[in-house]
Amino acid sequence: MGYQGVALLIAAFIGIGFAAYQYYTQQNTAYTQDSQSRSHVYTYVPPSDEPTDDTCRKRRRSSLGDKCSICQETLMGHIRHLSCKHSFHKDCIEEWFKESRTCPVCRRVV
Repeated sequence: MGYQGVALLIAAFIGIGFAAYQYYTQQNTAYTQDSQSRSHVYTYVPPSDEPTDDTCRKRRRSSLGDKCSICQETLMGHIRHLSCKHSFHKDCIEEWFKESRTCPVCRRVV
């Protein structure tokens, strides 16, 4: 193999390297643009001190077998029903609302 063969081999490696570089930079650019377009999806909702009357309804009884999604125990006693129709123990959901103003099940702002 003479100088022409070595030069051709080096040119082939450079060409393949350049093609691979172009491919990966285009993939990374597409990923970055996709990530930036979804960056507005998550917004912070500050916690609430107490639930308001229009977000929760108080009830004493629930259907048999229903469980509180927070403590996983059967719903009995004082129960709160959110506007999204999910039910929790009064004490459980009040503790939850100290940290977040969203439903623990569907994450809807209440």
